[in-house]
Amino acid sequence: FAYHSDKFRYQLLDPVEQPQLAEELGIRAYNTVRIQYGEESTVVSEPSEENLTNAIIKVTRATAKTVCFVEGHGETDLDDQGPRGLSALKIALGHENYEIERVLLASQESVPDHCSVLASVGPVKPFLESEIKAVDAFLASGGRVLFLLRPRASAELAPMLASWGVTLGDDIVVDQVVRIFE
Repeated sequence: FAYHSDKFRYQLLDPVEQPQLAEELGIRAYNTVRIQYGEESTVVSEPSEENLTNAIIKVTRATAKTVCFVEGHGETDLDDQGPRGLSALKIALGHENYEIERVLLASQESVPDHCSVLASVGPVKPFLESEIKAVDAFLASGGRVLFLLRPRASAELAPMLASWGVTLGDDIVVDQVVRIFE
């Protein structure tokens, strides 16, 4: 990191030689890294490139961004640890310093203002017209959305998505080589 940026400095510390400083910095074991930016800091106990990068993002990002996952249409579950579940995505987003929130659009007039991204993953039931209008208004105000739709589903979203330059196809991709066993 220091090689690629003059804004990155580091210091090596032996907790045996400097136990008081190690205690002040929250370092209790060898192979521990403390990342600090201004008043923000975090400790990384497994210093891989990915973990260090995530820690740097965490301390340098002024505010946490929120990914709001739409519920109410039979979407894929955020807590499901199975092969089709989203628990790994939820954990990965948390490591990237994103807040995760569930949103029931049917019970709200608009997408909450604090949503950085609105995501709908695998809805089974159709969106209501009021929900589609809320998503369209969110996009019009500069919001971002992620729709991961099932094949030949969610046709009610097609006109709204088309107005934003996204065309829903009626296609299915079949990989004849790879087979997934559950």
